[in-house]
Amino acid sequence: MANILLITTQNLTTNPRLQKEFLKLRQDHAVQVIAFSDLGWSDTLETERGAKEQWVSLVRYIPASRASGWPFVYATMISKLAGLMDRVGLAGIRMKAWASNKRAVLLWRSLRKYRPKDFDLVLVHTLGALYPAWRWLQGTPVPWVFDVEDFHPGEAMPEDGGFEKKRRITLMRELLPGASHVHFASPLIGEAVKGLPVSLKSSSVLNNCFSRHEFVPPDKELTGRIKLVWFSQNIDGGRGLEEVIKAIAPLQDEVELHLIGNLVQDFEREWIAPNRKFIHTHLPMPQEKLHRSLMNYDVGLAMELSTADENRNLCLTNKIFAYLQSGLYILATDTQAQKRFMDEHARHGVVCGQSVEALSSAMAELVKDKTRIRSGKDERYKLADDVCWENECGKLSELIERWTNQARHA
Repeated sequence: MANILLITTQNLTTNPRLQKEFLKLRQDHAVQVIAFSDLGWSDTLETERGAKEQWVSLVRYIPASRASGWPFVYATMISKLAGLMDRVGLAGIRMKAWASNKRAVLLWRSLRKYRPKDFDLVLVHTLGALYPAWRWLQGTPVPWVFDVEDFHPGEAMPEDGGFEKKRRITLMRELLPGASHVHFASPLIGEAVKGLPVSLKSSSVLNNCFSRHEFVPPDKELTGRIKLVWFSQNIDGGRGLEEVIKAIAPLQDEVELHLIGNLVQDFEREWIAPNRKFIHTHLPMPQEKLHRSLMNYDVGLAMELSTADENRNLCLTNKIFAYLQSGLYILATDTQAQKRFMDEHARHGVVCGQSVEALSSAMAELVKDKTRIRSGKDERYKLADDVCWENECGKLSELIERWTNQARHA
């Protein structure tokens, strides 16, 4: 049994990849987590899930809000000062990390209370955690893994003359070579990171799929309008929903759209309220409940926009794997990553363009194929059985076994 530490600048609810690792690894190892609290809508779900899964005693939460008082003020001041230093060319790697994410300052203060030698392995999630973990583990023999869930230099970010993008590239180029292993959330993210360029000791793709036990086989026949579903942490603009709503509106007697997540008020006022005839919204729900609920729908929408930012073109999100594993028919926009994914799973859905016109044509085809889509659900569910976290996590288990054996013989 290994002693393992997981680190994130989010919490387990907003960092599903870390949550999946935690729940799997705790079955065979002693696992602790350093995470953040006071993150808004997710706090209630975090508390409920933590009590149910009995993880509260295993997670140390760092307050992230103004309510924490001086630590928040201190981190904010340091981050702003570091940003100014970076703009005038006086920031080293530490200041670049502080400027990029003020939670990195808070995390570093917390990590200093721990001893690296108390752990056999450290798993690091989110870019804000990269520098604190690297610095804390520097000079120790403890192996550590960094999880590249997104292509961080290609994410949407504030307009600041390109300083933040340059910071992110520098952080990844200089710090990732220190990691014992790097995981990528999609093949194309891996290609983009290696193309920065950056030299890695070892790397592999760790797909965003889930435990097969979180999904239930279809056990009822759906009737009425064809039912589309989309979920995310927030129901908001800029995610392709505007185009979807426009495309569905002429077919509203044949299609209903279900959106699951925290509904942003401005988006509700502009897009949801005028279209309540065919749109249903649902509050955020725990991951397992969400996955079980997917059996109530026909089609899962993977509406990534390659025009939004470079990362959206390269990523494979949690939702596309959830749709696949639940047996839903998938309608995916034609980002580079999703086209490759759907080519590999051609029986599970189709790809369409990102314009309203392309989506309208695709929606009309879904309506026409409703009977076929519904009748194929059970077959799709069975076909996806091998796409599961149990298989993906085996990659991590192999690394742990290898490093544990090396430590024993050192």
